[in-house]
Amino acid sequence: MRIMTVCTTSFGFNGITGVIMNYFENMDDSNIAMDFVVINDVDKGLKDRINKKSETLFKPSKIFKIQGRNKNPFGYIKNLTRILKEGDYDIIHIHGNSATMLTELIAAKKAKVKVRIVHSHNTTCTHKIIHNLAKRSFHKSYTHRFACGELAGKWLYGDRDFIVINNGVDTLKFEYKKEIREAAREELGLNNKKVIGHIGHFSYQKNHEYVLKLFSNIYKRDSDYELILIGDGKLKEEMIDYAKELEISSNVRFVGRTHEVVKYMHAFDMLILPSRFEGLPLTIIEAVSNALPCIISDKVSKEAIIDGFVTSISLDNMEEWVENILALPINKREENKGKSIALVEEKGYDIHKNAKELINMYKNFLEEMG
Repeated sequence: MRIMTVCTTSFGFNGITGVIMNYFENMDDSNIAMDFVVINDVDKGLKDRINKKSETLFKPSKIFKIQGRNKNPFGYIKNLTRILKEGDYDIIHIHGNSATMLTELIAAKKAKVKVRIVHSHNTTCTHKIIHNLAKRSFHKSYTHRFACGELAGKWLYGDRDFIVINNGVDTLKFEYKKEIREAAREELGLNNKKVIGHIGHFSYQKNHEYVLKLFSNIYKRDSDYELILIGDGKLKEEMIDYAKELEISSNVRFVGRTHEVVKYMHAFDMLILPSRFEGLPLTIIEAVSNALPCIISDKVSKEAIIDGFVTSISLDNMEEWVENILALPINKREENKGKSIALVEEKGYDIHKNAKELINMYKNFLEEMG
């Protein structure tokens, strides 16, 4: 079974890439092969992970980089069609946020790919005019509909049925360990700090200005707090300037992209996510697996709320955010870690089980399509 995975956004340090990689690395079936189409240069660490996993499949995985569809959609379709024809793929699995995935579907139909899956990862998009223009043809071109959650599915498919594919995580990888926390906080110089963490691309969606304003209010009440921001993006420099303007730079760390998310999560005392819109964020599931308390905005999909670990608050009430953060008990994770992992698995976010289910879906879809 030959599968082509297409990432319509940047393939790197973001949620969609995390979902793709989690499923790929946990597909324990030597009868499948998976290749990737991306629009950017892929980080060496990600390439190494793909190459290592593909050794267990029936052929090595290939990564095809082609120019993004925004600059030259016709050239993009032509290149993708050629790749799909030459690879003789059975399935194409397209990850994106809107009906603009029609461009990949056109190529897949031209290449006669039998199973054409679209996968919605968000609850809105940034190109709504094109999205609305493409919707009619989009809905005629796929064979199966996936979504990361109910809101993301309803956003893209309306009243049509769809399958929720949970953003599963490797709970063993993120399980809280006291010795990792102690070593991380020692290394990072955080032993006497209460650490608020945020993980996300510096974009309008992630609402970093709210993060910084919120932290400014907390810092005025308690200067023992430190804020650590993991991620990169076009708004990063603007946010660095904003931190200076708020006079909190001495207690804010801009880490950038990192392969050491597990280490930083152990060092955190809480994770916040005041996103303006969001599907089911993988980061929250990872954090709960790490027994890390989370506070999220009410714009994040309700599937992210896991009782006892995730609190949802309106963005309209910053004072409530401040009070909740100040009231959170610091580091009760050793006693909560067993419960947190059990809840993640109970909610259906265990990647080992989810990957097996996805493989079975692929096989059933192929049988259905003849």
